[in-house]
Amino acid sequence: MHHLPGIRVNRSGGKRQSIIFTCKKVDRSSKIAYLAALFRRWHGAESQAAVALPRTTSGREYFRLSAAGTTAIGAYHENVAENRAFLLFTERFRSRGLPVPEIFLRAEDDRAYLLQDLGDLTLNKAVLSHPAPWEQGSEMIHTYKKVLSLLPAFQLSGLSEEDYSYCVPRSVFDRQSVLWDLNYFKYLCLRLLGVPFDEQALENDFQRLATWLEAVPAGFFMYRDFQSRNIMLAGGEPYFIDYQGGRHGPLHYDPASLLFQSSVNMPSEKRAELLDHYLSEINKKIKIRKQDFIPVYHHFVLIRILQNLAAYGLRGIVENKGTFRASIPYALKNLEWLLEEAHFEVEMPGLLQALHALIHTDAVPAPVVADRDRLTVSITSFSYKNGIPPDNSGFGGGFVFDCRALPNPGRMEEFKQYTGLDKPVKDFLEENKEVQVFLDHVRKIILQAVNDYRQRHFSHLVVNFGCTGGQHRSVYCAERLRDYLAKKSDSILIINHRELP
Repeated sequence: MHHLPGIRVNRSGGKRQSIIFTCKKVDRSSKIAYLAALFRRWHGAESQAAVALPRTTSGREYFRLSAAGTTAIGAYHENVAENRAFLLFTERFRSRGLPVPEIFLRAEDDRAYLLQDLGDLTLNKAVLSHPAPWEQGSEMIHTYKKVLSLLPAFQLSGLSEEDYSYCVPRSVFDRQSVLWDLNYFKYLCLRLLGVPFDEQALENDFQRLATWLEAVPAGFFMYRDFQSRNIMLAGGEPYFIDYQGGRHGPLHYDPASLLFQSSVNMPSEKRAELLDHYLSEINKKIKIRKQDFIPVYHHFVLIRILQNLAAYGLRGIVENKGTFRASIPYALKNLEWLLEEAHFEVEMPGLLQALHALIHTDAVPAPVVADRDRLTVSITSFSYKNGIPPDNSGFGGGFVFDCRALPNPGRMEEFKQYTGLDKPVKDFLEENKEVQVFLDHVRKIILQAVNDYRQRHFSHLVVNFGCTGGQHRSVYCAERLRDYLAKKSDSILIINHRELP
């Protein structure tokens, strides 16, 4: 038998196979082979394809495996404790009739499992691609109300104390959990952005806030990351995923997570409408007075926004991921609204002073505000020496064209003092057939994308041109594409030559 690297296949009595990892780190091809073996055991046939799905921030990897029209999602993660929490919660939720994916098969070591394929459409994608998601009567508002109608069933799902023993990293959202989030915010937002604060005053406020939040009744299931990226839409109906971080907690945290998710940029009046809908639904099961709920809720909105800002600092600034970086200004907008509207019962002058300084910082680029009636095309020239520019639109995708295979005027003495904006360089490149063939291909590709994006009501497209120095070829190509699109479409065109003064 062929043995995969780091994997041992056991047979018990010649009947049951178990696939066991014998090392901590396994390369991607071995993970796919491992998942393919699970698929074969479940489906009875070899998978014909294994397509990698976008990586999660947790490090969990997903692959879509398929054979003869049957598909399954293979999940692999080294964190066995998280996997076991997800698998157990899935079993409990499905037994209560909640819309979560079916688990087809789990590996004996719990590093991998196969689950139902719910497609690729998340609620987050649906909102960002909708031309007017927050208009009265929008299907997005209707979908959010469906989601919030289901939330109480998760919160009141009646999990046992033994079930909660599977929670990672703690079984309850307690004082320590709050302090972890607050310190996460201090180091990966305030310090990272250079926002001034008094260390001791901030610590005193953290301690008071954590103590106050811990006193809120926490006898409910708290999803912890209840947001639109963790809600799939299949057949128009919501399904819920990624609740492995769930634990005992208060009711307030999950609606705050969903309604104050930065990337969807939900207007405050819609948040209020949807919160009223949630309160109406939860009151069908337990009695809660709105005037008692809202003041406490605002404290959990605060802790969730701060946790988000820390995550955006890590993913967006430290790891230079454009989608997360683009979410920071929207999170600050939510924070500004909260500071104006909420009355906090906890005394926290040092934290509030730091937060007011934070919302006025100029250390974060302004978000790209999309005109939903027109497509915005952002065109950038850059040098590969300094890396591909991040996408600050928040929508992801787009194109990167490598101009380094084209003739390079930057190597010729007569052109070194010029850039792709200057006539001598432009004349040189326009007279070169190789350059014009390249640009013809680029124009066709981009015009096709522009037309498709407009029909689908997408709001933003990113196009990057890179070369060695970011001064000549990439600048020229970016300018020519801008000129072409100005004639062929009514798109809003934004051009940036990153390496030019």
